[in-house]
Amino acid sequence: MGPVGSGMDNYAIDNVTFNKDYSVDLDRRVGRYDLSILRTTYVRNNGLFICKVKKEGSGVDLHSTSLNLTVLIKPGSPKIDPLNPVATQGNTMKLTCSSQGGSPDPEITWYRLSNGTRNGTLLQGVLKPGGGRDFPTISTLTIEPTRKDDGVDIMCEVRNRALSSDEKMASTVRLNVNYNPIVKITPSNPVRVIEGEDVVLTCDVDAKPPVQNVRWMRGGSFVQTTTRLSLRRVSLDDAGRYICQADNGLGRPGEAEVTLDVLYPPSVTVPARREVSQGDDVRIECNVTSNPKPDLVYWTKLGDNSFKQKIEFLRLNDVTAADHGDYVCHAITFFTPPGSSEITLEGNATVAIRIRHAPGQSFILPSQPVAVEGKSTVLTCGADPPGYPETRYRWWRSDEVMEIGENFTIPVTTRDHEGIYYCQPFNMIGNGSVISAHLRVFQAPRITEGLKPTAIYERKRNDVRLSCRATGKPKPIAKWFKDGEEIKESDGLYTIQVNYTELDYDRSDPDDKRYMVQSTLSFLGPKRIGQNGLRPEDRGRYECTFENEAERVTSGQLLRIEHPPSLAHKKRKVAYDTGDTADLVCRMRAYPAPTFQWTHNNNILQSDQGGRYSVNDTDVGDDIYMSVLTIRGVTESDYGSYTCKAHNSEGPSKTLIFLQKRSLPEPPQDTQVTDAGALMADILMKQISSAKLSSPNHEGDNIVSCGSNLKCVIRDLLQNTEYVIFLFATNPQGQSVLSNPIIGRTTLDPSAIPAPSGALAETDSGIVVFSLPSKIAQLSPGMNLEGDLEVKYEDQEEWTKVPARIELKEAKGMYELGPVNEEIQVRVRLCAKGSSTLCGPFQIAKHVSELPQHMVIVSQVNTFVIIIIVVVVVIVAVVAVLIVCCCCRQQRNSKLKKKAADMEVSHRGVVTQQAPPPPYYTVGLENKGMDGSIDRLNDHSKSLIYNSHQQQQYQNYNQNHSNTNGIGYMDNSYSNSNNGGSVNSQDSLWQVKGQQQQQQQQPPPPHHPDSNQTPMQHPMDPTLDHRNGYQYNPMVHGGYGISGYDDYAHYPPVGPQHEQDYSRNNNYSVNSDPYGVHKPRGIDTIDDSYDVNGMPNPYLEAHHNPNLQGVPQMTPQDTKPQISFDESLESGFSTPNSRNRRVIREIIV
Repeated sequence: MGPVGSGMDNYAIDNVTFNKDYSVDLDRRVGRYDLSILRTTYVRNNGLFICKVKKEGSGVDLHSTSLNLTVLIKPGSPKIDPLNPVATQGNTMKLTCSSQGGSPDPEITWYRLSNGTRNGTLLQGVLKPGGGRDFPTISTLTIEPTRKDDGVDIMCEVRNRALSSDEKMASTVRLNVNYNPIVKITPSNPVRVIEGEDVVLTCDVDAKPPVQNVRWMRGGSFVQTTTRLSLRRVSLDDAGRYICQADNGLGRPGEAEVTLDVLYPPSVTVPARREVSQGDDVRIECNVTSNPKPDLVYWTKLGDNSFKQKIEFLRLNDVTAADHGDYVCHAITFFTPPGSSEITLEGNATVAIRIRHAPGQSFILPSQPVAVEGKSTVLTCGADPPGYPETRYRWWRSDEVMEIGENFTIPVTTRDHEGIYYCQPFNMIGNGSVISAHLRVFQAPRITEGLKPTAIYERKRNDVRLSCRATGKPKPIAKWFKDGEEIKESDGLYTIQVNYTELDYDRSDPDDKRYMVQSTLSFLGPKRIGQNGLRPEDRGRYECTFENEAERVTSGQLLRIEHPPSLAHKKRKVAYDTGDTADLVCRMRAYPAPTFQWTHNNNILQSDQGGRYSVNDTDVGDDIYMSVLTIRGVTESDYGSYTCKAHNSEGPSKTLIFLQKRSLPEPPQDTQVTDAGALMADILMKQISSAKLSSPNHEGDNIVSCGSNLKCVIRDLLQNTEYVIFLFATNPQGQSVLSNPIIGRTTLDPSAIPAPSGALAETDSGIVVFSLPSKIAQLSPGMNLEGDLEVKYEDQEEWTKVPARIELKEAKGMYELGPVNEEIQVRVRLCAKGSSTLCGPFQIAKHVSELPQHMVIVSQVNTFVIIIIVVVVVIVAVVAVLIVCCCCRQQRNSKLKKKAADMEVSHRGVVTQQAPPPPYYTVGLENKGMDGSIDRLNDHSKSLIYNSHQQQQYQNYNQNHSNTNGIGYMDNSYSNSNNGGSVNSQDSLWQVKGQQQQQQQQPPPPHHPDSNQTPMQHPMDPTLDHRNGYQYNPMVHGGYGISGYDDYAHYPPVGPQHEQDYSRNNNYSVNSDPYGVHKPRGIDTIDDSYDVNGMPNPYLEAHHNPNLQGVPQMTPQDTKPQISFDESLESGFSTPNSRNRRVIREIIV
């Protein structure tokens, strides 16, 4: 064997090889003849190997097998040609990738790379195998290049079996594609611009190679070559198509087109004037041109807010004088520019419609004319309707025509002009009505006795009076003022006396009265300290005024009071360091001028030329005088108190001023917040200081300097916010401690509340929506806003407020107003929650046919709809519960009847094993129920009572053992006891009527042994729940004839009625037995605690009742036979009776 065509003698025969690099494994038994090759080489071993089995002797081939052996050699690096490919859009381009030297021939794959990775697009190339390692394998990729291929990386990857899975051999080139121009114009098409504004069109060109310039064309005409086309103050002539062309020499120029749409407000044209006669019809067209088309065209009338027609044609039928006036045609267009909010474009024009008619009702203005003597007076006459053509007016007085014209003027009014004046309008159509007015002539107050300019009085004089006198018509009102403030007697410091005197007047005219007024001000009053008289505080400027409807006049006087000096300053401490020059200021109020004297340590200090002390006295004004003591070069001995003495002819006065070293200032005192606005607060204090503010809405504390003013203004505060303010004083030595806190709250600023944005009203549903503007975030965080809605209907002039405020959700508000049409106007504003005055401006809601989806609050549901849904659900639930209860009741009744029948059969024939208790016979009256004829037992009302007990049973179930003790009550049996029974009888404890009603209404549910419900308990079980107990009063229910109820009056009544509870933890009723009181439940036993008569064994109750602990108990019997309903008379359980019996259960105490 050996490779075919290898050119080498590499044969092997049997176990003999002819080359050391070959070995064979021959096993004739299994027919194996394997060849192993050592040190494989491509030249020697790559090729076809043939294994043959020949017949011995003849050499005939019996079997032949061939195998092509490939010696793996990694391929050579791929090479792409061309290395820098340049393509042109629209022309085909080919790339070749070759690899040589690999065995077997490699696979060549092309990829269009994405972001530098091979996760791009697989490209299909044409592969030409080399056929050996000495010949290259070539793959050719054909590309139709586009603009998107420019700059794209193309990768050629080579692989064969000689490479491991993580080995890659690839080569990449980047395409360079020249593409035709792509032109884009901004803004996008169409470009809408309002007439008169500027617009810039930009031509953006994407081309390779790039273009040098562009060409703008409009209507086939060249415009310019720059990429930006600017149009200033566009007009309608600039509207049209604009084309931008670009060429980069590839033979396919690019271009783009845009349409310039010039928007202009509505231009309205109507006739200027139209004259018609009364009774004619008027039709005027409103011609409107606009871009875009107007959204609304309507007519209004000047001066008449109720007139409005939403049509293009004004129609007035059978006109009257009331239709006379100016009518305005309005055209409105709503437009939203790109990137901006909606704007409103409006145009209007006015037509004067003149109805030929005579003047109507006349009037004179003013209606009650008043003239002032000595001044000009004008009366105006008019008519409604005014009349057309032009109306003229005639004036007369006492049948004398005085003037023709609309206005009647009196240049200088005298008392003789007072009287009645007449006016009548007229025109060529006819005359108006005659109107009159009574002109009254007033006389302004004239002071006949005034105040002296200046007056000086001694202190404590009590006879000083200021007096003024004046005349006028009508009666003047006198007032007194001091330093600009009105003096009132209620202040308790002054007494004012006013006297009125009527002067001569025309007796025939009571209104023609002139008055003389005398007013006197006395310095007397209950609040003057000590005694009435002048005080230094009375110094000032006094004015008396007289005022009537005509004018106000004043007379003034400066009143000065002679008085000794009084202190006029509050600063009594000054601080200076040694060596400083100290100024000690003393202010005194006095008249006449005082003389000052300074002392220190009983030493008089005077000005000494060139010395350390100097005194300077000054007249400040308003009777205030100031003395300044200057100390140069302060020493330690200068510190202490200084006395400032002042004296004049009225007496002396003095005060102490302390000079001390500089130190930390004292905290401000006597401070208060005098004004708190929305963004600032004023603080009044008695010394210069600074403020420290803290608020929950501020991070940290803010320090505010108050400067050198005693009034500190703090600005830039938050609205509606409470601040805690501390004041402190500073000086070069440091800062004082903080003052006591001052608490102030800022108010709200209505001007900071903006108008809502995007107010819309949906016409069909009447839903009004609006939203908060973006600047709402700048408001105070303490401000809570809500919407306030108002509506104006077509026939109303005033706005109607909607009572409910609109809550804001997700910065939007919505309110369902009801269907609204274009005639109904809606406006909304934002208000502070809970306030009717702190509100922003209104915004008129725009009517739309459908609300935008983003403005609708989905969560808002009509409250009325919710209530209806809840009511329907509740009704359905109640009906379902009733149906279930009825079904359960029917099923329970059928089971109870069946069970009762079974029990009755089982009880018959049972013989008692225990002697019954002795019968009890009462002394006295017999049973009232049986008194008289026995036939009365057939009474229906009594049969109901006795029949109700036939099915009453006591049951006790204990796991696997049950014992039923039941006693039926016969309907016609009677007892020998009184109906009420005795104290030792249980007759009065049978609430028979209650049991009858209770069993008819709610029969006890049957117990199923396999259920988890607790079975009916022992009648004396303390866990029994008295539910549905009937509170029976035998004294009230006289139908039974029961007496002796008073014996049991001390027992508590049964609790209130409740529905039966079938749960495991709530037990059944105690069958209306009032002795079945609740006690702590004992441990259930298998033994039954019933006696033979069906009553509980009283001796077995110790484990149930703690009060019976320790009492000897009887051992219950294991078997307690039942008594039959038909038991004989000899049993002792019933009274002798041939009828059915009623068993009396008794407890002997």
